[in-house]
Amino acid sequence: MRPDPVALDELLQLAQAKGAHYADIRLTNRRMEALALRNGDVENAGSTMEQGFGVRAMVDGAWGFAGTARMDPAAWRVAVGEAVAIARASARQPRPGGTALAPEPTHVGSYHTSVRRDPFAVSWEDRSELLRDACARMRQAPGVHLAQAMMSMWRENKHFVSTEGSRIEQEITEAGAGVTALARGYGDVQRRSFSDFGTAGYEFIEGLDLPGRAATLGRRPSNC
Repeated sequence: MRPDPVALDELLQLAQAKGAHYADIRLTNRRMEALALRNGDVENAGSTMEQGFGVRAMVDGAWGFAGTARMDPAAWRVAVGEAVAIARASARQPRPGGTALAPEPTHVGSYHTSVRRDPFAVSWEDRSELLRDACARMRQAPGVHLAQAMMSMWRENKHFVSTEGSRIEQEITEAGAGVTALARGYGDVQRRSFSDFGTAGYEFIEGLDLPGRAATLGRRPSNC
């Protein structure tokens, strides 16, 4: 979710109008998708979304905080009012020396993970095909009775604004995958696995060469 910068500025102004001499807002949205196969069959597939709004306010040297998981301006305005009210109530308790913010310059900028292929744009069918191929490669080896393959991807959007003029936006994308082979034979049971995750797009998963890794995992060492 990309919030309207004007709306966030209005919320900061609301905090000041209610008596805060400093306020900042954090807005976070986190999306995750995961897929796991067991012997070529889908064992787990899911998608989750987590989001939240938080506001800090300072009144007479005391902090107040409030937050909500609701993503609508009406709920945000309520949270701003609560944060200021909590700060004002906290200020009634005297603190030796008070609380003051350290000098900090204004920060304005943005960062986005370099992504060549959006992992969330890759179809579930294509993801399943890659993992199914990896499972098949592992099961070709004698003795392998359990082959598992999985992949996960995350994207987190963060926005920060403050009454001091700071405006920071981040979009972090992560992706990764792994394979596991379980084999029985010669009076022994062995489990081998490989996984890796990185801050990148689907190209990171493609670069892992899961089918090739899977074929290696399934082989019995030459000295056995």
